[in-house]
Amino acid sequence: MALKFFGGIVWRYFALHIFVGLLIFPVSGWAASKYRIGFFIPDDTPFWSRVALFAKAAAKDLDVDITVFDADADRILIIRQFNRALRPDEKFDALIFPNFLTTASVMIEGCELQKMPCILYNSDVGGATKLKLDGPGKSSGCWVAQLIPDDEGSAVSITKELLATARGTQVNGLSLVAVNGYRADAPAIKRESGLRKALAGQDGLRLNQIFYTNWSEEEAYERTLGFLPRYPDTNIIWSANYRTTEGILRALATTNSQPGVDVFINSYDIDPISLQNIESGSIAVAAGGHYVEGAWSVVMAYDYLMGRRYTPEDAVIYTPLLIVKKSNLSLVRQALVQLENNPETLDKANFSRFSLVRNPQLKKYSFSLESVLSEIILP
Repeated sequence: MALKFFGGIVWRYFALHIFVGLLIFPVSGWAASKYRIGFFIPDDTPFWSRVALFAKAAAKDLDVDITVFDADADRILIIRQFNRALRPDEKFDALIFPNFLTTASVMIEGCELQKMPCILYNSDVGGATKLKLDGPGKSSGCWVAQLIPDDEGSAVSITKELLATARGTQVNGLSLVAVNGYRADAPAIKRESGLRKALAGQDGLRLNQIFYTNWSEEEAYERTLGFLPRYPDTNIIWSANYRTTEGILRALATTNSQPGVDVFINSYDIDPISLQNIESGSIAVAAGGHYVEGAWSVVMAYDYLMGRRYTPEDAVIYTPLLIVKKSNLSLVRQALVQLENNPETLDKANFSRFSLVRNPQLKKYSFSLESVLSEIILP
């Protein structure tokens, strides 16, 4: 079954131009450049296709040769690909990978043994995995940097937007219920922390309960059907991801509650459904776009290879998620539609302007997906 990027056209583009021969051929079509980077994705799903698209665009702007390895959702395969990339005859200058099925510890340790600079993106090592190594940015180590989606910061922004929207219409105080993912999952923990930070000290607000799910639409639907009779005055429902949002909306459709009128909801991910829900008012705000970490990780790898050295204090980047609401909906939708119709539209964006080496006047990284999307829609 064909997977989609933001519809159908991009999938065909990837099938023809990116994911053919990923195991052995570089995806870049430009001339050989100074540095060669190996970039790993777990699978060619729509999300990871976007990651690869942005990584390739940044590499092109920085004159870096990039090879994308697609693991086809296979933990053993990604380790085999990684071991091959470490071989001297492959001549990679740096490797970039996520923590797919807890493989990061093996890959980081392998890079340390072979003195290969590496960057971990889109995830932390976390969980039960215990590295024998220090964290990124140590002067003696090859684990040079790490990029993690700013789940906590995005949750703070989302919650504040929900509160502001609700306060603009509600007169009898705010009553909130949260629907989270697995209690022990790192994104759920961080997003709940952001929720609680945003709620701290808020007057006229009652947090009724936080419910935990398996991140699925069905379980969120069942939880919502269960708590609505228990908390009938609920006027804010905080959601941990787009699937839980769909379950919440489905449950509300069985009641007299009107999303966007007497109950306010958020979502995660920036896709056609979320954008349509924002336009209709069914949801107030959404966050997403962390696929752009593909580009940011290439920028950081390039800077390192060009002589930039990270310290433990600046080696970990919490990449901001794009917050989408009605005020910037048109920009985001227009840019994503252009990417859907023509992926090469991303060439309009100049990722080299985010490089600290290319722009010595910059003192720290200021990564922004919204600024990239703004460039895409320029005539």
